[in-house]
Amino acid sequence: MRESDQALGICVLLHLILFRCVFFPIGSSFSFGDRGIGINYGRLGTNLPPPDIAAKLIASSHIKHVKTFDMDPFLIQAFTKTNITLSLCIPDEELPALATDATRADLIVQRSILPFIHTTKISSISVGNEVSMIPDLAPHLLPAIKNVYNSLKKFKIHKRIKVSTTHSVAVLAIRSPPSHGIFQDSIAGPIMKPVLRFLNKTQSPFMVNLYPYLTYKETTEVPLDFALFTAKPNHYYTDPNTSLVYTNLFDILVDALNAAAASLGFNNLTLVVTEMGCPTNGHANDYVLIFGAWFII
Repeated sequence: MRESDQALGICVLLHLILFRCVFFPIGSSFSFGDRGIGINYGRLGTNLPPPDIAAKLIASSHIKHVKTFDMDPFLIQAFTKTNITLSLCIPDEELPALATDATRADLIVQRSILPFIHTTKISSISVGNEVSMIPDLAPHLLPAIKNVYNSLKKFKIHKRIKVSTTHSVAVLAIRSPPSHGIFQDSIAGPIMKPVLRFLNKTQSPFMVNLYPYLTYKETTEVPLDFALFTAKPNHYYTDPNTSLVYTNLFDILVDALNAAAASLGFNNLTLVVTEMGCPTNGHANDYVLIFGAWFII
């Protein structure tokens, strides 16, 4: 394997967090293409291969879905005719200007979407990444989302490419029992409800970065095996309100997010988990191998 391929191999293992497409409820009209597992393509690092080499290695690994963290035309071009579906992201710092100037959305679409619309599979655009809990950025979120959507509509590609934003699990105030899931008071009304209303109206995905391991680290009440999908029956959890039995923390968080959305009146959103993973930090217990084994299909 060439040095550049080795660098990307390390990048895939350490920097490109698993991107699992999770669809709830069944029957939603939104799709990333073929359902399955993909990766996040992050480029913060050293000695990383250029996008064209990265795209070839990703394609050779039979990965069908890639989520990016920017709208770089050179990156998008690298995936031309690869049959890989891209989920793009507008960086956080662009939101304030994008929210107040619709022409910026037009420039983004003209630069990063229109040149590739017939040769590259683009499923969605996330406007920002985990900004709903950031006071300086959250108020700009919905106006920016609407400007991007209106630009796509202007060019008649709004039904092909969905517009959303990516949240963290921190938006939840209550995670357990999952049937009682609700959003944080500070954002439930002013941020989450209008954003979810837009997603519901446009049939766009409710995107969430969901890390069971981080929830495990935040509390002493969750056994490690429950966070790693390897729990024995004595570590299963039963929701006292629904009697549903949970064998892992991932399912609890998914249902808590759905319950939180339902508490605001949105029962039919498509939930897409856009990031998840597990670090090792050099520890002897290789949690990544345990965690990753769950995704081998």
